[in-house]
Amino acid sequence: MRLFLLLLLFTTIAQAQAINYFNHFTEKDGLTDNKVQCILRDKQGYLWVGTSNGLNRYDGYNFRHYFPNSRQPNKTVSNEFIADIDQDSAGIIWLATNNGLNRYDPRTETFTIWKNTGRNDGSLPNSLVRNILVDDHQKLWLACDNRDLAHFDPITGVFKTYPWKAFLERAQPQSANSDYKNIFTIRPKDKHELWLHTNFGLFSFDTLTELFTSYPLTSGRLATIKPSDCPDLVYQGSLGKDVLRYDPCKEEWAQVQLPIRVTSIDGRRYVPLVFDFGKSYGVCSQKGLLLMDKTTLNLSLVGPTLQNGFTAPTGLLQAYFAEANGMLWLGGDKGLWLYDPLAQHFDYTALKPENTKDVYNTFCRFTDSKVDGRHYLLDFYLGHLQVYENNIHLKTIALPGQTSLLYEDKGGKLWVGGGHQLFQLDRQSLRLQPFILPSEIRPQNHSIFIDMIEDAAGNYWFATNHAGIIVWQPKSNHWWKPGKADGFIAHAATALFADQEYKTVWIATEDYGLFRYDEVTRKFTLYRQEESNPENSIGAYCVNSVCKDGQGKIWVATNPGGISRFDYNAPLGKEFITLNKEDGLPITLIL
Repeated sequence: MRLFLLLLLFTTIAQAQAINYFNHFTEKDGLTDNKVQCILRDKQGYLWVGTSNGLNRYDGYNFRHYFPNSRQPNKTVSNEFIADIDQDSAGIIWLATNNGLNRYDPRTETFTIWKNTGRNDGSLPNSLVRNILVDDHQKLWLACDNRDLAHFDPITGVFKTYPWKAFLERAQPQSANSDYKNIFTIRPKDKHELWLHTNFGLFSFDTLTELFTSYPLTSGRLATIKPSDCPDLVYQGSLGKDVLRYDPCKEEWAQVQLPIRVTSIDGRRYVPLVFDFGKSYGVCSQKGLLLMDKTTLNLSLVGPTLQNGFTAPTGLLQAYFAEANGMLWLGGDKGLWLYDPLAQHFDYTALKPENTKDVYNTFCRFTDSKVDGRHYLLDFYLGHLQVYENNIHLKTIALPGQTSLLYEDKGGKLWVGGGHQLFQLDRQSLRLQPFILPSEIRPQNHSIFIDMIEDAAGNYWFATNHAGIIVWQPKSNHWWKPGKADGFIAHAATALFADQEYKTVWIATEDYGLFRYDEVTRKFTLYRQEESNPENSIGAYCVNSVCKDGQGKIWVATNPGGISRFDYNAPLGKEFITLNKEDGLPITLIL
């Protein structure tokens, strides 16, 4: 819904208030424009985003764009400025634009447009439509620029207006001298009443009696907002008075000032909206999102931190949509943000907040050490090992090349790969100590270490991306490089998993499939995709990772064959089942 100037939202998001980070979408991600005006999730699951330059439909992966097109007027919007959006119970989507009211039918994917004709014939009062609302009775209400409150009957195609301006001049005689009397937003008040937020304050409209009521704002200095038990408090933003609250129990207004220094272009502070956010009220301002505690009414800014440095909402926020599952979308002049309450269980630390390139803050391995309690993070792209203790950065250790090997063994040694070289970390000096491999099995310069495990016998297995597998038996200090004579033919290993219970080592590769090594028989078995038996073979020969679930079954991720599960207890030839898009996976490329 479009949220502009004086606004209260009644939807409650019931969730914990911890905000660690947001997802941020901009023009680089496919938005037509970074200035987001309105947001809606439709009944089909699409997210609609109205901007200052086009309408967007987001399916979770890509944005589809709608721009005015005179050659196909029934296939797109009538104007690129999308001011507001709503949906009725039949699934019809209604759009307020700077040049007409738009109706989108998702069944036919067609648009119908209504504009002002300039005649007194029941047409749209003004083609510049600021705000729309589908009420609980499925009636469509419109706020057109500098016009009275309007209602549209889709069956007859007739617009009816209600004389708000005449009522305004009676309630506030000083308004008669103003040429601009505007309703900015329409919101539900109760079953048969509407709230109208205008440039002359707050009004309500009874849809049964067709009567207006004015709630004039006291002139002069307002009292500071204090906690209240009144059940029908109305919170709203303002232009110049920060957060305002109307108390219908006492019939009085109060104010709370924002703890930030910011002014609008004309020198006045601007708070576009206030909405219910669980234990707090969300306050959208020119500086981003603030939270106001409902008990203390204290305000705090959700600003950039180590956790959300890349994604904290910044700049002017003026659009909002609450999902039924608790997710919150925010829009403003710097793009679109998504707050997902389920994702807040994770802490995110941006190690390079000054750089937002995709390759930064991308870590392929991390270890919470059981020996020293430190956090070790391996940066694949930059070839760095980052060391943290008590959330304090201790050191950045440069590695001689890319790697994804970071492993703390049962004896407490920390292994690190660097290109084709292998190291152990001295925890006292935080220096890397080279671990020398015999020259006859040492990987060449073009190889890098990928993964490492310990098997049931205490042997160390090392995986590389070009040189296959290397095994070290520390008890005898014997090295072994499995090859064709052993039944292992792969070169590009991607992951290792040691199943101690079954004395089995699983090797994922991207060139031949999945290998299983039996430590008792000392034999390799190769599992590949079988065209004659796709349901009981792995999904693809490119295998990216392996793990074991709580029931003892082995799961492998393939590309592009989805996920496959191995059951030790299944009959021969029936050990695998594979799940892909037909089974509900959204994508078959699994990492």
